[in-house]
Formats: sequence, C-alpha cells, structure tokens
Amino acid sequence: MKMKSVWQTIKKIVFQRRFKDTNSDANHIDDEIIETWDLCGEEMGQVLGTLWPHSSCTKDPQHLRFTPVHSFCLDNLPPDVRHAALLNYVKCHEKLVVKIHVSKLSESRPRKSSKSKFPSSFATGYAWCAIERTELSCSLDACRESGESSGHAATFGGILIYTNKHVVFDDYEASHTEVAFSFDDNRVAAYGIKLRENRQNKDLVSLEVFTHNPDLYHTVGKYTEDVANAWNDIPASIKNTFKKYAVVISHPHGLDKVISVGNLIMLEKEEDVEIRSEEEEEDSVSNTNLRRKPTRKVTSYSAATCQGSSGAPVLTGFYQGKPFTHSRTSARLKNYCLSY
Repeated sequence: MKMKSVWQTIKKIVFQRRFKDTNSDANHIDDEIIETWDLCGEEMGQVLGTLWPHSSCTKDPQHLRFTPVHSFCLDNLPPDVRHAALLNYVKCHEKLVVKIHVSKLSESRPRKSSKSKFPSSFATGYAWCAIERTELSCSLDACRESGESSGHAATFGGILIYTNKHVVFDDYEASHTEVAFSFDDNRVAAYGIKLRENRQNKDLVSLEVFTHNPDLYHTVGKYTEDVANAWNDIPASIKNTFKKYAVVISHPHGLDKVISVGNLIMLEKEEDVEIRSEEEEEDSVSNTNLRRKPTRKVTSYSAATCQGSSGAPVLTGFYQGKPFTHSRTSARLKNYCLSY
C-alpha cells in the first residue's frame, strides 16, 4: 500500500504539468517510429507484470502519464472539460479497446524486423460491429477455447477490429492474430480471419475476427450504441472545449489498458511524412536513404503513448463517429495519426 500511495503522489504531480506543450514524449532524433511492441520468443515473459515502471522501455520507463482504466476519474480530465458526461464518453470507448497479438509476420512485408526471425508483436485496436453476426466453424489448429479439434467448435463472427496497417499487414498476419477483450474483470478472446478494409495510405485496416463467445457480438454492439448516446449527452460547451485535447486509450507493452490525456496539437494538417524501414530507424538520423510517402493529412497530440500503443483510438472533440487511430511518433510531429 505504501508503494502504491507513493506512485499516486508522483503521478499527481506529473498530472499538473501534463497539459503543457512539451517535448517530453518525443524521441531525441527526428525519426518516425511505429509503436508496436515487438518481442522475440525468449522475451515473451516480459509482457507479464506491471506497467509501472517498465525498465526495458526507452521512451518513458516510469509511465507516469498513463492512468489505469479502473482508476480513471473526473480528476484525470483537464479542469475546463471536467464533466461527468465526458467521463462517461471516455469510459464507454474504453470497453471497445482491445489488445492485439500478431504471432507471425508475413513474408510480403516490404520491411522485415531485424530483431528476430520469429518476432511476436503486440499492439492496440478498437472494436466495431460493422457487419452482420455470422456463425462458422473454428479454424484454429489447436482450439484452446473448446478443447475440440479444428472445425468442430461453433464460433461467431461479425466484429471488426480497427488498427494500423503496420500492425496487421495482410491476410496471413490476420490469420495469426489474437485479440483480447477486457470488460472489467471479464476477458474474452477473439481470433483473426482476414482484413476487410486496407487503407495503406492512412495506415489503417479493419480486421474481421471470430470468437467462441456467443454474446460478444451483442456486447460490442451495445457499447457501440453507448458511445453514440454518451456523445449526445455531452453539453455543447464541453464538446467545443474538448477540441483542445486528445485522449488515447491503449495497451502499452502489451500490458493492461491505460488512458492518457494531452493537448491536440494539430488537426488534419498536410505534412510530408517520412517512412523508414525498421533497420533505418535503428540506424538513426545519419541514414538518409528514406522512402517518402505523398503528403497526407496528419493529426498530432501530446497525450502519452508507448510501444504497444499503435492502433489505439484517439478521442477528440471533433467527429462523433469512429475515433482517430494512433499510428506513430516523431520528434517533429510528436504522437500522431493519419487522418481519414
């Protein structure tokens, strides 16, 4: 209890400074880094444990700007938007945020990881019921959910997971992806089938999944409706003021779900975004062999992210539909996403 109270005190002090536009969460070089959490097999044990502190993290080892979802309350919102309706809106979105685990990388990736021949990647996504509920047979080689052989256990589809293109690259990776839902103390697993949307120029995909839980589709549908209703309950003045801020909900380092709040720095501004291979990212700024994408609309924010936050929803006072999707981080643009 003493250690917990110490951390709470430290985080309270940091909270008082978090809405200032600083460079504390940016890299020291103007590189654009994707924020998946890539692990070799022998490192898998590192994803178990607590987020505070995480000694292997080079971006923010103490993670003082993250708040666990169960602890997030009115005091965690900026004073001028500290309203119960906005808190409820964030909490409703939180239910739809999932942890993504891609166990195998595709040979079709244009840039492969140099860290391991068999990398394992963790990231974040958010669920949406955008297609009709379906029933099909389990396609898993070893079905852990039912204990039955492949093709015999009943499964249910119809749920889409939105995340980054650099998280789930193609249908091969989709079929080797596991998605973890967390509703308070309840955990539900889902498994990738294929990609249904693939917007590479926006670093955005939707992943169709199936689950053995017959209620998950209806649960996701309910929370999707709750998000729309919660938005409608927010007073117009709070919505307008909320346009100054951004809220990110993610699973940094493949660990428990957390929420971070910061300033909205830039909304849909056209920027030349430099895309580096993973090898070039590690070679740092001295390597000038860059691939440039066309100019794209970029939205940036100071809300904290970390490795594993790729694909996280970014909530703002703009657009009451699906949120922005966190993509990358850089010293120049800070944390940002590629707009719709």
